[in-house]
Amino acid sequence: MDESSNPSLPSLPSPYLLHPSDSPSLTLVNGLLTGDNYPKWQKAMTRALNAKNKLCFVDGTLKAPEPNTPEYTRWNQTKDMVLTWILNSISPSLANSLEYHTNPRDVWLDLSSRFCHGNNARIYQLKRTLSSLHQTTNSIHDYYNQIKQIWDELGHLKQSTNLTALQQQADDEQVFQFLLGLNDSFASLRTQILAMDPLPPICKVFSILFQEEQQRLLNVRPPQSEIMAMAVRSSGRPKNPFKCTACGKDGHIRDRCWTLVGYPPGRNPRPKTQPSILGQPPSSVNQTTAVSSASSPVPGLSPELYQKLLGLLAPSSSPIESSVNFIGPTVDEADWSG
Repeated sequence: MDESSNPSLPSLPSPYLLHPSDSPSLTLVNGLLTGDNYPKWQKAMTRALNAKNKLCFVDGTLKAPEPNTPEYTRWNQTKDMVLTWILNSISPSLANSLEYHTNPRDVWLDLSSRFCHGNNARIYQLKRTLSSLHQTTNSIHDYYNQIKQIWDELGHLKQSTNLTALQQQADDEQVFQFLLGLNDSFASLRTQILAMDPLPPICKVFSILFQEEQQRLLNVRPPQSEIMAMAVRSSGRPKNPFKCTACGKDGHIRDRCWTLVGYPPGRNPRPKTQPSILGQPPSSVNQTTAVSSASSPVPGLSPELYQKLLGLLAPSSSPIESSVNFIGPTVDEADWSG
């Protein structure tokens, strides 16, 4: 039945009608648009404008009247009011770039072109938040509210009754689960995949990531020639960087030198000269004589006098010579009696 033929249904008011409570400072939604919350903000703003019968100013269903008609003034007045409401619900940094728009329809399309690039990135973000959400110190009520809010937004983003669209959502679910487990080193490539609309199938995503991984391995792995050169260099005996400043030998430092700190038990110092294979070394007397014949160890004494002194000091077999004391005969007590 046509609504115009039913007198019990009131006619809808004109979209140009403004209530006395409608002021330019009115804020229609809670929470300013910052960019990341665009899907949620758009849904809330659509609901608020529809409640005030002003949604036609942004969805394109209401055409602007001719400037020379009486309706143009009312349309222009209501249009500016709706534009002010929209700008009031946007963050100041974002609203500054929209100040020169004169039509709320243009602002609506501008925001849609900036932030409405498919729901893949938002769905991925929600699923990641959902996978890491825990109760922790929250109550059961608060924990349920948090997780239900994510469920409702996911349900809104994936709303569809088309069988083809439902199959696409099932395929996208596999892609989301695969991307959720990737390491952060593939973050840039993951962002590029999420920007594709529609998402590629899981086999295509695997192929893209596998090729990227193989390319990285080729850049990291050194050439075969470098591997062989490293093997040859490592096969040689490495030089010990330590050198003792006390004995001049390699392999230890001065603080650990045995010549200074002492040899450990069972380790004797090595002799500087090897023992003669011809027998025992000559006697001390002959060695002294041989050494002293060349020079005199007593300062100021010639070698000849030094040899005579050694001859006097040498032991003799005669009884008279045995009483010799240094360079002269001994003096008896009888010689002092005269």
